[in-house]
Amino acid sequence: MAKLPPNATYTMNGVTIHEKIIPDGTRWKDAAKAAKAGFSAGSLYKKQQKLSGGTGKVQSVTVHNTNDLANVYDDGEQYTRATYNENMNSSRVHFYIDDTGAWQNLKAGTGLCAADPVGSAEVSSHSGDGATATGGNMTSLSLEIIMGETAEHDQAAKDNGARIAAWLLWKHGLSINDLVTHTYWVNKSAGKTFTDRDVQCCNPIKGKKWCPTYIFGSNNSAVALKNWKAFKQLVKGYLDGLQAGSSVEGYTTITGTAKATVGQLRAYIKAKNPNVPKSVLDMASLYLTEGAAEGIRGDVAFAQSCLETGNFAFAGSAVTLDQNNFCGMGVTANGMKGNSFPTPEMGIRAQIQHLKAYANADPLKGGCADPRFQYVERGSAPYVEWLGQKENPKGKGWATGAGYGEKILSILKAILYTKADAESEVEEMRYNKIADMPAYAQPTIIKMVDGGFIGGAGTAKDENNRPADLDLSIDMIRVFVTNDRAGLYDKKP
Repeated sequence: MAKLPPNATYTMNGVTIHEKIIPDGTRWKDAAKAAKAGFSAGSLYKKQQKLSGGTGKVQSVTVHNTNDLANVYDDGEQYTRATYNENMNSSRVHFYIDDTGAWQNLKAGTGLCAADPVGSAEVSSHSGDGATATGGNMTSLSLEIIMGETAEHDQAAKDNGARIAAWLLWKHGLSINDLVTHTYWVNKSAGKTFTDRDVQCCNPIKGKKWCPTYIFGSNNSAVALKNWKAFKQLVKGYLDGLQAGSSVEGYTTITGTAKATVGQLRAYIKAKNPNVPKSVLDMASLYLTEGAAEGIRGDVAFAQSCLETGNFAFAGSAVTLDQNNFCGMGVTANGMKGNSFPTPEMGIRAQIQHLKAYANADPLKGGCADPRFQYVERGSAPYVEWLGQKENPKGKGWATGAGYGEKILSILKAILYTKADAESEVEEMRYNKIADMPAYAQPTIIKMVDGGFIGGAGTAKDENNRPADLDLSIDMIRVFVTNDRAGLYDKKP
């Protein structure tokens, strides 16, 4: 049997999601199947209504369990296939989740794919409370976690479910107490409400559905309550991480140390653009130096520049080489020229600082070169994947185009797979005179010489009576600049 093709695939909190959302306007085709589900041929196949009275507001996330399918690798695919083949009766859920990932069948307002824009979360059929305005079907997102195989399978499925639940709670501004079970709604429909939501989530009613069965792990309410709280704690751990902006498995942080070498940067751009100007090759090291100074991955910035400048060919780019603006900064509308900077190092520094504004709320180590720094909501895009506004949970980000972050990541991965040749890795020279050093480094070296931190190898002097035999490599200069921006040379030794 051929694998069911998803319409799109994306990542949510480290979990691979295959989007196969039932299209609006879909109607029952098979009269017998429709009648079995309580419908007639030609009637709408899903409610086709937004949650919470048409607002799309998500008020909770509901956890269910459904059975693992024997001898099936991707259970979510099979449940989705059954849904599309009209074999799931009236059941319509937002996500089917197993150990391999998840399949999305209904809009959840994630904003992570074109078919699921922010504010689009729609009514499902999962909680058994019909069309009650305040019931689960009308107000809650539904997660079917597929369990009942091996312990390893079930733990992986449960972990994927916890990751997705946490992300959805976070995305929709909900708390861990807004995570509920199918049984919660069973109690609500029966008029049984409890001050303690967890108790209501785990209170059995004879003859009524007991779900999520595998997470409960027992028909005993006390045991079920204990196991449900353990699952909630798992979800809370992921939710706390998202709220704190900490690293999440499966996402690429902008904050951190570059993994690519300057040789890889140069070799990559030479392969992509054989006519790349030597000035671009010479400034490749600035991305790593400026990035290290602010604690930002300079290789991410370089990959972004490759995207924004067409691999420094500038064909179709909104900026030109002489602007020293290699990231499209200030190009906020078609036809705009964007910002210009006096030197490449200042342009790259501004780009690094702008990335830092999105990545975290830490203060800048040096003076602000970024003219648009103040316009960024600090820490709103800690991951490369979230630099695109369409993929960002807050709708923030560097660019409006779909898949912006993924495009940068694709380039970054190619850079990291690039083998640097000897010519690309070797620095061109060592520096003796300050005037011959890169302009971005000269103030630091002057400070260090005048402050008595370093001296010449001999007695030679330059035109300013400073050592003319410093014998510094570019790597040494980078380290000095980084330390200087951290304030290490503000006091004389």
